[in-house]
Amino acid sequence: MTLNAAVTLLSAPDTVDQGVSFPVKVQVANTGSEPWNDLEKFKLGFQSPQDNMTWGLSRIPLPEPLQAGGVLEIEAQLKATTNRRRRWWVT
Repeated sequence: MTLNAAVTLLSAPDTVDQGVSFPVKVQVANTGSEPWNDLEKFKLGFQSPQDNMTWGLSRIPLPEPLQAGGVLEIEAQLKATTNRRRRWWVT
């Protein structure tokens, strides 16, 4: 069994100013062979560096389990805690 994922869609502002809250929508695909059943284990995390708090939280919980090959849409409200940034998510 393998674990793997891909971001297939991202809806977020190109830039945000410090202290500003904004909505994001991420569509993620489980491209591995193992289902994501344990919602405590599987979360959407920020990188560079891993689990950083640039957006007010380090990980976004999944709203429901996701089978291998499935796609899930995740919505969250984030807040820029540092100076203005561009392309804040690596796809």
